Amino acid sequence: MPNEKSGLPQFEKPQRPGEMAQETDSTGHEKAEVPQAQPEQAPRLKETPPEGPLRDILDTIDHAPHGGIVFLHGVVAKAERSEASDITKQKNAAGKYIGAVEKYFEEDDEVVVLSAEKLQQLDVRKDASGADARLQAIAQMFAGKTIVMDLDPLINDTMYKPWEAMGESLDGMMKLKGDVSRARLEEWLHGQSAEKDKRPENQAQIEVVRAGLGGALDSLRAMSHLLGDRSVTLGGRDNPAWLAFLIFAGVGSLDQAAINKMLDKPHRSESAIGFLTLTGRHVTVTLGPDITLERDL
Repeated sequence: MPNEKSGLPQFEKPQRPGEMAQETDSTGHEKAEVPQAQPEQAPRLKETPPEGPLRDILDTIDHAPHGGIVFLHGVVAKAERSEASDITKQKNAAGKYIGAVEKYFEEDDEVVVLSAEKLQQLDVRKDASGADARLQAIAQMFAGKTIVMDLDPLINDTMYKPWEAMGESLDGMMKLKGDVSRARLEEWLHGQSAEKDKRPENQAQIEVVRAGLGGALDSLRAMSHLLGDRSVTLGGRDNPAWLAFLIFAGVGSLDQAAINKMLDKPHRSESAIGFLTLTGRHVTVTLGPDITLERDL
């Protein structure tokens, strides 16, 4: 409005965020300063990828218990059938997705993503005999945060032994022909049952596998305790051996009825990522977005 004395236009000075707003009453005197409310900052919107393995990985991390540890080593690896039982020999394809995972969580202060390169740069013990100490150091270094790492949990000797004991039995399972994990697992189970009927004096390989899978769960609990009782999540591409572990963990047994309970509805298992999360004595198993099983050990 024009200034009555000078006749010139008069403009109000624009306020900066946080500046005190000044008002005048009808006599022209300034009123008490009133704090100017600042607009809320909109949260950063993460770009959600389409349905598929990367989406499975990101959803699992987003919903993982706060402060837990998620192992992505080989999470999208398809085991070579000739070396299927030795999980440490799986091709590690996690690098294909670890960059996308890092970018997705780059502004999230509650999640730390450790690629293989970053793990090499950490000032912690790297010798194989100090695997337990190394894992403990990493957990302590990022206390209170969810840790996502491209590290094979089987460098921990306790975790590795149950899988090593199942070597020959799992090899027979993984060498079966076919691309559908459920069909190959069912064929192996049927074959072992028939073999046991023919030669009851021999211990069926299925009992070796059941015992080994139970030992793997016990070892996972030991690892969780080692890392300060944090929740621990393991992920893997759907193959017969990993599917057997998910079924055993989620249902508590490994037979045709357990398979039916786990896979009771259509799902994209061959492109899905299967995750197992242990929180205390509570197990949660997921296979893509379609299948979730939970139970207490």
